[in-house]
Amino acid sequence: MEAELKRIAVRALDMRLKPRRVDPSTIQVDFDAALARTVVDYLRTPSRIVWDLACFSANRLEPLFDEMMAWLADAEAPWLATGLALSVVVGDVDALGAGPLQVRGTVKNALIEGSAARGRPLKFDPEDPALIFRARMTDGGLMLSLDL
Repeated sequence: MEAELKRIAVRALDMRLKPRRVDPSTIQVDFDAALARTVVDYLRTPSRIVWDLACFSANRLEPLFDEMMAWLADAEAPWLATGLALSVVVGDVDALGAGPLQVRGTVKNALIEGSAARGRPLKFDPEDPALIFRARMTDGGLMLSLDL
């Protein structure tokens, strides 16, 4: 996957990358919109391509909600557009001391309320989402990513 990513970046964008290996099945590069579009269109080896948006250090649901609301109030969010439907997929979140459905609800509610507070309301539609957010635990806390 790493070799294919480097090759496509050079051929399509004349861009030299130095991916970071997160674990045996994950590599990470800094976000670049042109690279993301190219990777989504042409990379064959990954099963998932995500844009890491923010990492939250809260270790309980209520502080997580508050931290997400504060982030959404100030975040640069080019993905935020009025009326888009969203869904939330939760990975391993045992470190939060809450179940995946509780974390999913907290993340969903923060995204919906935070976007509405910015005047760009989103709606929840797990059957036909335009935006799929992924929440997973990392060393730094709960990582919120947008599935590309």
